[in-house]
Amino acid sequence: MVALGYFTPYNTTRVGLHQFTDAADNEQYLYSQFETNHCQKVFPSFDQPNLKAKMTLCAVCPKEWVTVSNGIDQRFETYAHGKRVIEKFDCQWFMEFYDSQDDVAFHEFEQTPKISTYLYAVCSGPYTIFEDYDPSYVP
Repeated sequence: MVALGYFTPYNTTRVGLHQFTDAADNEQYLYSQFETNHCQKVFPSFDQPNLKAKMTLCAVCPKEWVTVSNGIDQRFETYAHGKRVIEKFDCQWFMEFYDSQDDVAFHEFEQTPKISTYLYAVCSGPYTIFEDYDPSYVP
């Protein structure tokens, strides 16, 4: 496995990893918009439809946030469990952004199949989740 550590500030132009504060609740929300060629605004990549890669994501977020991505999420709410995730992805430095280890949740998303970078997605923030378990419903 090749790991890539990369840091870039949030974007406010609706491309890359966009950050906005909702005026209705004054909360911060994040979402990705990588199509057509904006993935490289978040991490180095080749944005070509014929070049695909398997990708995994480790996210360290405020504990009250919901975080979703292309893979199934394994969420850890204690540093003792999350430490394994940040060591695996070599992102211990990210903890410097938080006052306390108790304030964060650690997310390890399972690896995607080979996909184009513009298809990768991540959303994080105080979102509300609505689920429908009706097997006859096609999303």
